[in-house]
Amino acid sequence: MDEKQLGRLTGAIYLIVVATGLFSLMYVPATLAGDGTPSDRLGRLLAHPALYNAGTAAFIVEQAAFCVLPIMFYRWLCHAGPWHAALMVVLALASVPVSLVAAADRLDAIGWLTDTNLLSEVTSAESRTLAQTALHHWDHALLIASLFWGLWLAPLGYLIVVSRMIPRLLGYLLMLGSLGYVIDVFGQLLWSDYGRSALADYATLPAALGELGTCFWLLAVGAKRSSVASIDHARVA
Repeated sequence: MDEKQLGRLTGAIYLIVVATGLFSLMYVPATLAGDGTPSDRLGRLLAHPALYNAGTAAFIVEQAAFCVLPIMFYRWLCHAGPWHAALMVVLALASVPVSLVAAADRLDAIGWLTDTNLLSEVTSAESRTLAQTALHHWDHALLIASLFWGLWLAPLGYLIVVSRMIPRLLGYLLMLGSLGYVIDVFGQLLWSDYGRSALADYATLPAALGELGTCFWLLAVGAKRSSVASIDHARVA
């Protein structure tokens, strides 16, 4: 398989990650959020259990595809910097266990509200409290996972810039987006009014542009042959 074909295959896997991610992490939460209060959130979840479960299923599919994605990038970018490529894979895959634990919390939340076996053991108030606790665990685990969703983009963007196998602008956007993710995570942790700030609306925008651009470029064009043999070799020369 040549670089162009490998690039298009990587783009197809990236599309799975992007599509399932947009559905599970944006569309479903926005639809079920309501006024943002815990009680309204639970009410909407109970009113739309099929949509909630579809979001959970899509998230699990996303994580399965995301296990493959950094390895595909490694396959055609490792020559441009083996250490950077290895770091990219480690940072990306570090998020997967945290994300899968978060998915289990999503399953617990709906279980405490709809599973008749569980409901027979607790009162209605207790089941709602346990469901809310599971959703809080989901939110917190997702925040931790999102740090690594950002960090892996830095070495990926660097390798794209160095290899020149796809437009370098996409690599720069990914590196800037990595910084944006870090700002977003620690902004939520350390700044009480961060969610109402303009920074919260735009911090991850470069990452979104870089990831979507990389995905669609690879699908449409693929990756061209790199003119960089290896960073290590270049240093020796």
